[in-house]
Amino acid sequence: MHDPRIRKWAIVGILHLTQALVGTMSTAKGIFFPSLIHAFRLSHAAGAALVSTSIVVGAVASLAGGWLLVR
Repeated sequence: MHDPRIRKWAIVGILHLTQALVGTMSTAKGIFFPSLIHAFRLSHAAGAALVSTSIVVGAVASLAGGWLLVR
């Protein structure tokens, strides 16, 4: 990946994948939270734990993507 053009597209691709896989779940959690806890018969605490886990996964994915970009 020494060609700057390839590196630019790699950055675009990694950021797009991170946003597509993690960002959409994070932004939609408020809409689906009541349906999620109702469908799986979860307590509000268990549902909140799932949302918190989603946020942590997003943070780890962002760090991994950043690490791959500077590698």
